[in-house]
This record gives sequence, C-alpha cells and structure tokens, in this order.
Amino acid sequence: MDEVTSDVPADPAGESSVEAASGPRLEHHSAVLRGPDGWRRGSSFGDLQLSADGGFGEFLTLFDQAVLTAEATYDEMGALTLKQWRDRDGRRFSDVELDGAPAYHVGGWASAGNWQDLVGTVHEGRYVEVVLATPRERAPAGVSDLLASVLASFEWRD
Repeated sequence: MDEVTSDVPADPAGESSVEAASGPRLEHHSAVLRGPDGWRRGSSFGDLQLSADGGFGEFLTLFDQAVLTAEATYDEMGALTLKQWRDRDGRRFSDVELDGAPAYHVGGWASAGNWQDLVGTVHEGRYVEVVLATPRERAPAGVSDLLASVLASFEWRD
C-alpha cells in the first residue's frame, strides 16, 4: 500500500492558473461544466448523472440530484464521502469552490486502479458532485491541471 500512496499528490486541486476546459458540455439540473479538450460526450444514467469520456480509464461525471435527507452541508457530505473511501486510501484535500460555493475534495485510488477526484457540494437543495478519473499512467502527476481546468469551467445554472 505504501507504494501506491507515495505517488498521491499533495493537493491535486490546488491553486492553478490553467484555462477553463472547453470540451464537451455537461449541462444538468443546477450546474454545467465542460470536459477536457478532445474528450467526447459519454453516457448518462437516468436523471442522475452525465459523463464525458477521454479514453480507457479516463472519465468525468457530473452528478446532480435533490438532497434526499435534511439539508446536509458540503462538509458533512465530504466526511461521508471520505468514510466510503477508507478502503481505497482515500484522503480529503483542501476545500475548493464550485462557482463560488465551497466544496469538499476527496481523492484516492479506485478499485479499477485509476485515480479519482470527487469534488462536491450542496447548493440550493441539490447535491452536486464532479468525479474525474484518470489512469495510473497519467495520475496523479498530470491530474492537477486537468482537474483545475474542469473546475474552472463549472457554473451554476440560473
């Protein structure tokens, strides 16, 4: 396990000066974002998620659903997400913003062997989460700018 954790980034969504992604547009109930350049629009799962695909082991998903329980905070959702990632060497990184709203950031190695970043918040009664997965060959060294560009494209819908 130490071998895997040694290549975990200090903070993959840390400050970055990259431009916003301008690839496929994922527009959902309350939010819209763009996938990285060169990616294609992926599948959707009913009314819960939209995705973009960058190739084998590389994907972006936008979840957007009504909060089903009492209004949870983004911090509580982040703690719950981290708890679910215990067995995957998940860790919580510095909070980020999604178009001005504070959001948690959890990352870790998924069972498929790819690095996954989960960034989520609760906004106006909706739970919104962005998931970016990158293959071991690219992650985590190449994920910081990719994640930053996707998050820079995120906007709340009016």
